[in-house]
Amino acid sequence: MSLPRRWPDPFAICLCLGLGWVLLAGARAPEPASRALPGGFTSELVVGGLHYPTTFAHLPDGRILVAEKAGVVRLVKDGVLLPTPFLDLSARVNSHHDRGLLGLAVDPAFEQNGYVYLLYTYDDDATDDDGPKTSRLARYTAVGDTASPASESVLLGTVVAGSCKDHPPGSDCLPSDSASHSVGNVRFAPDGTLFVSLGDGARFDAVDDDALRAQDLDSLAGKVLRVTRTGEGVPSNPFWNGNGQANRSKVWALGLRNPYRFNLRPGTATPYVGDVGWNEHEEINVATPGANFGWPCYEGPGRQRGYEPKAVCQALYARGPGAVRPPLYSWTHAEGQTSTGGAFIQDPAFPEQWRGAYFFADYTQQWIRALRVDANDQLVPDSVALFAT
Repeated sequence: MSLPRRWPDPFAICLCLGLGWVLLAGARAPEPASRALPGGFTSELVVGGLHYPTTFAHLPDGRILVAEKAGVVRLVKDGVLLPTPFLDLSARVNSHHDRGLLGLAVDPAFEQNGYVYLLYTYDDDATDDDGPKTSRLARYTAVGDTASPASESVLLGTVVAGSCKDHPPGSDCLPSDSASHSVGNVRFAPDGTLFVSLGDGARFDAVDDDALRAQDLDSLAGKVLRVTRTGEGVPSNPFWNGNGQANRSKVWALGLRNPYRFNLRPGTATPYVGDVGWNEHEEINVATPGANFGWPCYEGPGRQRGYEPKAVCQALYARGPGAVRPPLYSWTHAEGQTSTGGAFIQDPAFPEQWRGAYFFADYTQQWIRALRVDANDQLVPDSVALFAT
């Protein structure tokens, strides 16, 4: 079996805004051999001098928070990157390989409460950089242009130290055993709940039984979660069991490998998730309530041969193909190796050709495509098109 493609590091972030490309530039960001944009689009540098930027979010007054992989949150104010960090969690963040501070969200009521939410790999032992770790989602309170680490309130991942395998099943533990497939993204839904994506925490270079946790409702690995502002499950979640602290009460969708980027469809707040594959396929998945995307028993549209003999997978196959939700769209490793979930662009300034489309990317091959879906989250035939390289 060929080695998998991991989420590359270093990286930079691009996002379509208005009629331009907004680029947050970081150290050693890869430069395409040639950049091609459609007519009417230009590339504009917003801020440089960042160190491995992973994600960003706008504050209501126009300031921009930018997370750096090693655990520092920077602030862009009036177009200038401030020298003083907004928040420095580098002493708590493990950034080995694909780990680090990867998720950031601003509370919709930020002007009243000052809340910012961060999703990162937690470092319980700085002397063991590449050993098994856990992760956490925590909330911090801004005061002016800064926030203090002391304001931390942990929503998910209260159980830390070593591996989640060292703690009882069902513990509030976010696995990050391997150097990849750690935490992902965090987004607020219109109803004030939080969607959170988490990788399976398993090895990327061999068949690993840890990946089977993605099929276990009592493990938070390989899932999209939906929780309250205090980290509890929501009664309308598909696997709610009456206990908001129970892991399965927090699960929205399961069967994911490395869903490090997702966004919500406007109007329905349905997560559209990019899931990084192993040896064969990359995926864009529509995370409807209770959806099982099949990992590690399935990869792309078919069975995953390395995990096929496992009892968990044989039991899933026995339930028939209807037990899993197939990808909305997938592509082979001849086309790319790192699915990057994107966003719906509804800006009226966009040309009609692109307005309302869902944009997604492949980091490794450095292309961006767009597709269209109908009201039932089904792919519109022949709608996938190359947007930019």
